[in-house]
Formats: sequence, C-alpha cells, structure tokens
Amino acid sequence: MAGERRRQTARQAQPQQPPQRVQQAAQAMNYPPPSGVQRGYVPQNTNGYRTMGSYTGPVYPGQGYNGPQQTSQNTGGMQYVSSMTGSTRGFVMQGNTGSMETAKKPAKGRPASKALIITVIVIVLAAVAGVAYGITSLIDRNKKDEVQKAEQSRIEEIRSELGKYDNLYFPGVYVDGIHLGGMTPEQAKNYVQSQIQQRNDAWYVDLSYQGNVFYTIKASMLGMEVNPDEVLNKAWEPGHYGTLDERYQTMLRLREEPYEDYTAQPSGDTTVIDSILAEIKRQLDRPATDAAVSEFRADLNDPFIFTDEINGMNLNTETLKTRLYHMVSTMESGLVEIIPDIIEPAVKRADLEKIYAKRSSVYTRIDKHSPENRNDNIRLAFSKINGYVLNPGKKFSFNKVVGNRSTKNGFKTAIEYVYGEHVEGVGGGACQASTTVYQAAIKAGLEINERHAHSDSVSYTEYGKDATVSDTKGHEKDLRFTNTTDHPIYFKAEVVADPSNKNRLIAQVTLYGEDLGNVRYDLISELVETIPAPLEPQYIKDKNKEYVIFTDEQKSVSEAKEGYVYKSYRIKYEDGIETERKELFTDTYKPKAEKIYVGVYTRD
Repeated sequence: MAGERRRQTARQAQPQQPPQRVQQAAQAMNYPPPSGVQRGYVPQNTNGYRTMGSYTGPVYPGQGYNGPQQTSQNTGGMQYVSSMTGSTRGFVMQGNTGSMETAKKPAKGRPASKALIITVIVIVLAAVAGVAYGITSLIDRNKKDEVQKAEQSRIEEIRSELGKYDNLYFPGVYVDGIHLGGMTPEQAKNYVQSQIQQRNDAWYVDLSYQGNVFYTIKASMLGMEVNPDEVLNKAWEPGHYGTLDERYQTMLRLREEPYEDYTAQPSGDTTVIDSILAEIKRQLDRPATDAAVSEFRADLNDPFIFTDEINGMNLNTETLKTRLYHMVSTMESGLVEIIPDIIEPAVKRADLEKIYAKRSSVYTRIDKHSPENRNDNIRLAFSKINGYVLNPGKKFSFNKVVGNRSTKNGFKTAIEYVYGEHVEGVGGGACQASTTVYQAAIKAGLEINERHAHSDSVSYTEYGKDATVSDTKGHEKDLRFTNTTDHPIYFKAEVVADPSNKNRLIAQVTLYGEDLGNVRYDLISELVETIPAPLEPQYIKDKNKEYVIFTDEQKSVSEAKEGYVYKSYRIKYEDGIETERKELFTDTYKPKAEKIYVGVYTRD
C-alpha cells in the first residue's frame, strides 16, 4: 500500500503540460530559437504533440520533429533528447510511455518536490541562455545579410551602368577631336574616316619667310593614307577591359580626364617634309660676312669706303620638323614662319670706324726754288705710294714700291744730292719723298728696319730726320719698315699747296690704321758732337768749264763747314706724358772744306 501511494503521488506530481514559467519565459522573449536549434517539450500526439522516446511534451510554434531522435543516459530521473539532424533539447522523464519511474525512491514526498523545483529552474535557465544565444546569432546574421544585399545592389547598379556601353564607346573617348561616346565601332570608323578624308582634302601648311609664302605643303604631296583601325581599337579599350571595379573607375575618370588620340601619325611620309626643309635650308643658310674696308680712296678727305657686315643664317630644321610633324599628326592647317638662327659677324662697321683712324700725318716743305722736274719726280714717287696697303707683319720697301728711277718709268732729270754734291740726275726729288714717308712711319709707331742719312744737310728737314734712297746698282740704299700692328696700314701721299703759304708746295704723307687712342709718337734728333771744319780749302779742276776756264781763274763755290754727330729718338707719349724714349740712329755729317774751282786752260 505504501508503495502504491508513492506511485500515485509521483503520478500526481508529474506535469501533463509544460511548466507555466517556461511557457511564460518563452512568450516573454518573443524570439524563435536560433537556426537549426529547437528547444522545448516534444509533443506527445498528433494534436500539437509528438512522441519522442518515452516522453511527451509540448513543441514551440514553428518547431517540429526533425527526424530520428537520440536520448541521453539516465541522469537523476531525467534525460536529454537530441535530434540527429538538428539540435532539439529538453528534459524527458525516464520510464515507459505514460508512466514515470524514479531511479531512487525518496523516503518522503518533500525531497521529491525540491528535486522537481531544481529541475524546473535548470530548464528555465537553459531556455533563457538558448534564447539569448539565438538573439545574438540572429542580429549578426541580419547585419551580414544587410551588407550582402547592399553589395549585391551596388554590383548590379555598376553592371547596369557598364552594360549600357557593352557595344558602344564610353563617353569621354576622343579620336581626332571627335567624341566617340555612344557610338558603335562601325559608326565610329565611318565617321572618323569621313572626317579624315575631309581634312586631307583641306589640309595645308604654308611655309613663310619674311612675310612671303616660301613653300606650300599639301596632304597629297605627303601621300597620307590613314587607317584608323589601330587607333580606334586602342580607343575601345578604356572601360571595356579589366575587372568590374576597374572598368567602372575608368568610366568615372573619363568624365574628368578624356582619352584623346589621333589617326594621322607621321611615319614614312615625313621624308617629303625632310626633303622640303633640306632644300629651304640650302637656300637660306649663309655664313656671316664681316664688315670690311672695300676701298681706300686716298684722294678723299675721308678715304675709307666700308662694306657693311652681313648677318649669317642657319636654319634649324629639327625645330621646324617637330612643328610640322605635329601639324600633320593633328591635321592642323596654317602658316608656319621660317625663322633662321642669326649668326653674328665677328667684325662690324662700327668696329672698323673705331679701328681705322689717322695714325700719323707728316709734311716737308718743298723749296721755292725747286725746279718743276724735281717737283714732278716727288709727285710720281707719291703716286706709287698713294693708296698702298701694308698688311700686318709685312715690310714696306721704298725702292720696291716706287720702282727704278728712270726715264722709262716716267722720272725726269733734276738736281739731286749725290756724294755730298748737288748734281743733275734722273729722279731728283725722290729723297724728299722717302724722308717724308720715314717720318710718317716713325710717328705711326712702326718698326724701322733700314734707313740711311744724307751726307749733308737738306733743305726740307733737320739733321737726323732725313732718309736718303738710291737704286744705283752697287750703291743701293733703301727705306724699309714693318707693320707691327694687328690691322692694315693705309698710305696717303700727295704734293699739295702749303696751308700757310699758297705759293709754296709741301710733300705730305698720312698713314691710317688701328686707332692709337691716347698714344702719340714723335721723332726728335739731338746734336751730340760738333766736328771742326777743315782749314785747308779743296781745289777742284773745272774741266767742264762750269765755273772757270783758265788756270789763272778760280771760284769758291762753298765755304768750309763743320761736321756734326746726331742721335735720333722715337718718343712715346701717353695722355701727353712721355712714357718711352727709344734711340733709333746715330748719324755723322762730315765736315766740309771750302770748295774752290780752278780753270785748266792756259790763255793764248
């Protein structure tokens, strides 16, 4: 009886429905269990309950039987039940269907109630934990789903945008300045080719020089036949190749940075341009020409006639090629000015005008008693010298320039000084010409190589400043000097009226060359010794009956005369101050005895 009462008590204590607290907790959370997980009581019959093992219980809405079940081992009168395909957890009472059997028999009913309460608490806690886990998993899954949906939406939008141009050029693509965006490849090719033909027919380049069209280049001359296929194929690439994102980024970039290309690229056709430029260069190129003294007109007050400098030109064809190639590639028509590089000449007229100045000018007075033949001989000698140009480093020779003093060469017989005597000779007067040239050369700063003094004084200059010449064979005497400057020396020699006395003549020589600036040269001579005159006269037989005829006659033709020794110097002045004194020559003029002519014939 006692055993039966215990069994009845146990049956009365076993719930026929899920505990109310479990139901209330599940309803209060209002969340379904996580995916693949079912929690609660297993239904006992087809009316909302399903048999699982030896235990029947309720199933939460939305959950059901998922296949064969496994039951756990007996644990304190309860066992876990789990699904093979899912994870349905709950407590199932141990024993046969419709009855409950305890593992241990308590001595009293109170301990059994406590065990049941503990079991219920465990169930509730497990249910709460399961619900919390389900909530967290659901939130994570919902967020992931939202991200995936947004990404999928973005991808579909990109595909849609790109898809509009699957068979079209993307906006922002230009060929030859033509916008191909929205065109099919066939449309683009037809349009570009038509534009090429129109441009070829209209294209030209005028090469202009100094305002005049020098040459015209046309497309037909270059044989331009443009095939746009390669350029169009390259223009097709932007937006059509790469990953989805790369294509999309390219499409966006084309809005800000358009793609541009040109169909007419210079290749072998440019040889025509090269030939044209080579011919133009041949015609235009020239070396620079220095300014020069074209003529020295000694008869003019300003004797120099200059030729102006001429700039040289060099056409840089490489620069022109670059410009023309670009115009071909872009089919740009227009005018191209040919501008050669200017080559500056080394010598300009302004430089020459500063360089060629008067270096010296000297004159000697012609004696008023000088016969006309003598004067003509001076003129003839000067005519040989007038306009003569002595180049740098070259020597001047009076005898070579003037030539042989003979009647054949136009010289006349006149009084000349020979061996201390005034005698008639062809070319008399040449020594005055040579003396004047000598003094001009000294004052021009030239280097004297040869010079000879007379044996006695002359009327047209001082002792030590004369220069005698002779072309007599075996007794040659010359005047020679060197141009030591860096520029030519020009001679002007003439017989003109004396500025101070129009009734007299002067022999004048002017030398032109590099400007001396603040430098001036002068010729001076100084007496260094006097030689007494001989006391005894010199008797000369007058065989020619020039002065006397008979032996009892005599005539003094010259008095006794002292002799002299002179030194000559070239003085250099800078800004009027003597800076150099160079000794040139020491000349000895021998003393002369009185000359008396006596007759040689006896009287009858």
